Amino acid sequence: METTDARYRFRLALSFLEHVRGLMADSENALTAGTINRDRYESVIEYYAGHLQRAEDHLKAARESEAHTRTSLEHELRATRNRQVELTDAVANGEMDRHEANEQNRHYTRAISELRNAIAAAGQNVGATSAKDLGGYIDLPLDKYITAPSVAAAQRGATEPSSKTGALIAVGVALAIFVMGLAALGVLPGSANVEIHAQPIGPYGEFIEITFRNEGAKYAFFYTPWPEGPKNDHNGAAFGIEVYIVERDSEAFRFLPSSPGCWSSGGVGIVREEPFAVEPGISLPIVMDPSNLKTLGINAMRLRLVFTRSNGAEAGRFEYTLNR
Repeated sequence: METTDARYRFRLALSFLEHVRGLMADSENALTAGTINRDRYESVIEYYAGHLQRAEDHLKAARESEAHTRTSLEHELRATRNRQVELTDAVANGEMDRHEANEQNRHYTRAISELRNAIAAAGQNVGATSAKDLGGYIDLPLDKYITAPSVAAAQRGATEPSSKTGALIAVGVALAIFVMGLAALGVLPGSANVEIHAQPIGPYGEFIEITFRNEGAKYAFFYTPWPEGPKNDHNGAAFGIEVYIVERDSEAFRFLPSSPGCWSSGGVGIVREEPFAVEPGISLPIVMDPSNLKTLGINAMRLRLVFTRSNGAEAGRFEYTLNR
């Protein structure tokens, strides 16, 4: 029950929010002091407002996810306590000898202690209102919060990523909105009904932000991306991303089964193959950094993200051109 990843995610989200608010306050002060004019002020405030919304969305998603985690831990704590109490009856009924019961009791005691600590940590994460509540403000350039280093890299003392200015620019990319609903995908009533939005973000459009929103009445599951392609999972309530690329000196798209190091959520790198469980009414923001494909030895010129459900039915696609 490691809580470091979640704690870092909250520190990063709160730092992002505080950074944007500070820049907006600085702009207000500059306008008041007359060092910038009204047109310049309105231009930068509009730019910061977009980042403010992303920062608030990342923090909201982190809090909702951690609240769900805390509820699950509390359920497990109650179940473990009940199993510990049942040991006495098991010994009295001859179902277990005392030595085995003592071993089990020690195991349950350790588990209960760990669960309590994890519940307390989750509560601290959710209740934090400032980055200093969780270890301090993380100072990064504004656009780096979206693709900040993973927790593992941060713990190794990694510095922020180097600037990609001029290295990767998206061209001819429009906002794409894909809706997967009852009619479009034949989802059973009361089951998954989701929306997926994809758009380039960053000062040069160098990142892709995918927002997965569950509009249904039950949990929906989102693979980022599918491990080896779509698979029947979670009773038809699973969705995911298939990645296709066109490499230099080629004109045809090919399926890319794995793209580790390219995906993050809330500033934390995604390394798991299991899907995100998204509660009804909740949005999950995901960011892809296409430039990291190069670290995998892939010289991609074009990128296609295909959004599908578990039976392989396509709901939409997002295409992106990389200029180097």
